Amino acid sequence: MEVISNKIFFNQSKNILFQLQEFEPYYYRPNLVETKICEDIVVKKKQPEYFRPKQRDTLFWCFYIAAYGYDQYLCVMRNYGVKELEIKHEASEYVKSNYKELKESSVKMTKSLAQDMMSDFHTSVTDTNFHNFIALCFMKKINVYILHEEKPSYLKFFYHKDSPTYLFQQEKYNRYSVQLEAMSLEKLIKIETDYYCLDSWIRPIRAISSYKVTDLEDIAYKTNLIDIPNMKKPDLYAYISESLSWY
Repeated sequence: MEVISNKIFFNQSKNILFQLQEFEPYYYRPNLVETKICEDIVVKKKQPEYFRPKQRDTLFWCFYIAAYGYDQYLCVMRNYGVKELEIKHEASEYVKSNYKELKESSVKMTKSLAQDMMSDFHTSVTDTNFHNFIALCFMKKINVYILHEEKPSYLKFFYHKDSPTYLFQQEKYNRYSVQLEAMSLEKLIKIETDYYCLDSWIRPIRAISSYKVTDLEDIAYKTNLIDIPNMKKPDLYAYISESLSWY
């Protein structure tokens, strides 16, 4: 019997399957196949506008992300307690050494307040308060705007016009979230145009003697407050204060 295997399946000692245009020898080029598969399954996830840290003291960790970067935040996820104590100890030393600089902030800084701030930094305070938050921002030379989740207003923690400005958001139950990138000038202008900047977290607007009735009406219209026609000045002032108060 004539042996026909070489005539049917082989051509000059080469497998004829390799000559077919439709055939791809996958097992000879595994890297190409793997690359192709990876390209096909990569799906870019849409990043949320704000990121909220999982730790309880969300205001501190929003500050940490703004000052040190999101990547650094991920690096300390398992040792965040130690890192928090380290940063707060550094902040306490900053308050001690830079009392005069802190007096230039929007807060009326006194020696008694500075002592309270240093004490808070050295104790296991559950939530960072705004006085200590100002010290943290000054220490790392950043500006922060905090938007309220529901009310058309924001708090401004300002260090210097040339410093990067980050946007936080206050949410329910006094929780905070942060945008991972510093604000552009366009974004900053939009915030200042569309929202009302509170005088402080202690009181949303200045003393009543600082305003004319028309000034209060402008604030009311900007913050979308209604039912203000023919209100007397004391009533309008009280209405705005209550409506804009965060606490």
